[in-house]
Amino acid sequence: MQSTIVQRRGSAVSPAWWLVTLLCWGVAAWSLTNYATFDAARFFDEQRETYIQHWLVMYGHTLFAPLTLLIGPLQFHPGLRNRWPRVHRTSGMIYLAAVVISGLGALSLAPVAYGYASTRIGFAALGVLWLGSAAIALYSIKRGDVDAHRRWMMRNFSLTFAAVTLRLWLPVLMSLDVSFDVTYAIAAWSSWVPNLIAMEMLLRRSAKLQPVTA
Repeated sequence: MQSTIVQRRGSAVSPAWWLVTLLCWGVAAWSLTNYATFDAARFFDEQRETYIQHWLVMYGHTLFAPLTLLIGPLQFHPGLRNRWPRVHRTSGMIYLAAVVISGLGALSLAPVAYGYASTRIGFAALGVLWLGSAAIALYSIKRGDVDAHRRWMMRNFSLTFAAVTLRLWLPVLMSLDVSFDVTYAIAAWSSWVPNLIAMEMLLRRSAKLQPVTA
């Protein structure tokens, strides 16, 4: 009976997981609706000409980033991870491959991003950290360090979630009646820095709650 209870608890997901998943899937659907049609009229107005000039890396970024949003939350579903570890490993590799393709596209687009230099630096920093955390997560699991892999995947997903928070921040910042240049520059940092800080706080709190074994 006790083992059954533990298994059920270990397979349970919180309301926060459902909220994050729905937000990720919603943004993924929106992104695919806008970019998978290959219709330039749907592009971000201020970036339309830039996207057309850099269409290959733009589509590498915009078509594979939704894949990370679709798969990412599932990697943290305990039922999937515990009951179907092979599916978890396979989907994890697909997720990391999508991060690499989308991240390289993001880094290529960062120097030509709309607005100020601070905007370009913000998006470039996000791309570097996104790719770097994915590389460390992969290296950790290859070494057999499951705990380090988990922690780095959580950091990585907090950066993946920037695709969601960017779209939450933009309308809030635009309501402050400042220029779009300023709005976009702030969003280039606010879309991911708070995510990463919150994740670090969560990881440190989780580490403190871990039982100490002799």
